[in-house]
Amino acid sequence: MKRTILTLPLLIVLGCATFSQNARKTIYGADQLADAAMKGWAVYYHDATNNPAKYHETLVDVEGQHIQVNLTSKSVGASLSTAHTMIDAYQAGLATKSQLQSAVDAALQSAPQLVRMVAEFTGNTNLLANIPKTAKLKHVK
Repeated sequence: MKRTILTLPLLIVLGCATFSQNARKTIYGADQLADAAMKGWAVYYHDATNNPAKYHETLVDVEGQHIQVNLTSKSVGASLSTAHTMIDAYQAGLATKSQLQSAVDAALQSAPQLVRMVAEFTGNTNLLANIPKTAKLKHVK
């Protein structure tokens, strides 16, 4: 009986740790996705501002796209930062699974939006091949 009472809290802590570890890994993937999109955008932007006609654009168009990409990038960064904060809060017992799941979902929706935008502006639709429409963090019981 004593052994069962001590084991139950340990299982709860391990379950929370596993869920938060999955969340952290998932957010890391979204972070890497956004980082790759921004690196691709930087290469395109440098080239397009030096020779906009090469991409059938004007410099005004390229600058307008750059503003949109930067705003979306900041939104993605905010979503990722919120998700990281929620992971820490969840591990400290200050947030619920559903709150953490919501933060992860928001980050998983914003990172692919950035990739889609960069793909559209650069004309590189190959970027979209491996972007899932939706993603869900696996719940650990």
